[in-house]
Amino acid sequence: TNAQAISVSGNDNDYATFEVIIDLEAFGGDMYIPQDADDALTYEIVGSDGDVITTSTSESAIITSSADEEGDYFVIREDSSEEFTFRVTFDPSPSDEGESYKFQLLTVRYSNSEAAPNRSWTAHPAGDYDTQFVYIND
Repeated sequence: TNAQAISVSGNDNDYATFEVIIDLEAFGGDMYIPQDADDALTYEIVGSDGDVITTSTSESAIITSSADEEGDYFVIREDSSEEFTFRVTFDPSPSDEGESYKFQLLTVRYSNSEAAPNRSWTAHPAGDYDTQFVYIND
């Protein structure tokens, strides 16, 4: 796991990038994971006070992988594994600046064909799938 605060000169423009790298293995069939992070992931941005941040100035997530691609999906063939990198950029709202934040991966959603996800892999134990806290000044 990795987290980095990016300071940009000027007011109200610092942000953080969070990255979690995991290996996923397909059992009992192929796994099709959407390339669109909004469809593939559930995650939280958590403040150092333990509060989950539900609003931000901007937030974006992307997925990269060594897996083969079919249509709009990454594919892990049955009984094989692939590496996935989940990267989230987070810019807190002005009222939430001057605090520390971390990224917590909750689930990866998938299906056994090129279809909308109908199953999920849960990040457990949760502490193995989060980043360290980073301070975002302004």
